[in-house]
This record gives sequence, structure tokens and C-alpha cells, in this order.
Amino acid sequence: MVDTVKKMNLHVHTKFSDGLFTPREIIEASVKYGLDIIGISDHFHTVKTKSVMRKHVNEYIKELTNLKDDFKKYIDVKIGMEIDTCPFRTNIETFPFDLCESMDYVLMEYVNEPLRGGIPLSTAVKLRSKFDCEVGLAHNDIAKNFGDYDLLKKKLEENNIFIELASGIRNTRDNKPYYHYAPDFFNSLNGSRIKISVGTDMHRYLRELAMINDAYRFIKNMGIEDHLIY
Repeated sequence: MVDTVKKMNLHVHTKFSDGLFTPREIIEASVKYGLDIIGISDHFHTVKTKSVMRKHVNEYIKELTNLKDDFKKYIDVKIGMEIDTCPFRTNIETFPFDLCESMDYVLMEYVNEPLRGGIPLSTAVKLRSKFDCEVGLAHNDIAKNFGDYDLLKKKLEENNIFIELASGIRNTRDNKPYYHYAPDFFNSLNGSRIKISVGTDMHRYLRELAMINDAYRFIKNMGIEDHLIY
């Protein structure tokens, strides 16, 4: 892979939600692993797991903003948040949309996954306009959840929604990350404006921060390096 491609991990959880490490510990480890970009994306308030309540989002952003400045000479820190789109577990309308301008991105999980209670893509598209930051679909099994790739591409491109390639151990099918089941979709991104990201959905093991090589090999094989969001 060409040297200009930056190594990123934009899906990491800390003690702010259900991770085991502080944001500082995550960032320090990311520097040691040689990452260029690290994105903290703790869960927004959901009954599914420990998460950041609405009243604490400002505190979350403030701490990550300070760390972004502290580590700017060593690594690019991005401020994100993950939203469980199941309306029975999460009230998305309580999300502090007014704070989005202080964030870099949000990840929406379980979109078009009815078995997990997620909202349909059509609803996600309507929500997207409320976020004044980048918006992506987290760890989505595209081959399983979307039958019409052309329609999916159209909606993603029209609404500026990126796709995450989740290369960690949590989001696999038969021990293969979901993106391996949708090569036709990713190969077809050439010529589109759709962006992609890489993340490992890291919670418990620092070594997961560096489990990005498979995703980057896949990206290179698909010839979509230019579609990386950062």
C-alpha cells in the first residue's frame, strides 16, 4: 500500500461507555502501535450497555478535545460517538444534535438489521440531516442486510454517509469480517463519492487497536484507497 495512506481506527470504546481503558490510555497505545488517526466513538445513551448519557456528552467532548490538543504532535485524534438505532433501546431524538459541530463523526449501528431492532436505511437517511458532522454505518453486514447495491450506493452518496470496514473480532461471519462478503459492493465504489472508514470496535484488548491490516489489504485489493474518509 502506498505510504500516503493513513492508518486509522475510528471505532474504539473507552471507560466513558463499555470499554476498559481511559481515552488517554487508548491514545497512548495508538501512538505506540503506529496509528496515524484514532477515533473515540463511545456509545450514546442506550439501555443496551453502559453509555454516555445526554447530560454528559458535553463533558465527553471537552475531554476528547483537550486530548486532541495534547497529542496533536503525535496522532490525529477524532471525536466520534456510536448510536444504537434500535428505538426500544435508544431515544435518538434526545441526542444533542447542537453539539455535533464539536464532533468529527457519528456511527449508526444496526441500520437495516431488523433482527437487532435497527431502523431501516430510509429512516437513517432522514436522520442524517440533523447531524452537522460526518455520519457512517457501523460494522454493517452489507451482503446480508442490503439486496440492492445500486440503491444503497445511491442513498449513501446522496446523503453523504460513509461505510465502516470493521476488521476487529466482534463483527465477523464464519471468522471473516463482514466486508469480505461484499466485494462487488466495495469494488463498485470506484467512480462514486462514497467514503469508507476502518475500525475495530475495540472494547477490552489494546491489541485490537492495531487489528486493521486485513481491512487495509482489502481496500488495496479493491482499489479504493482514495475513498478513505481521512
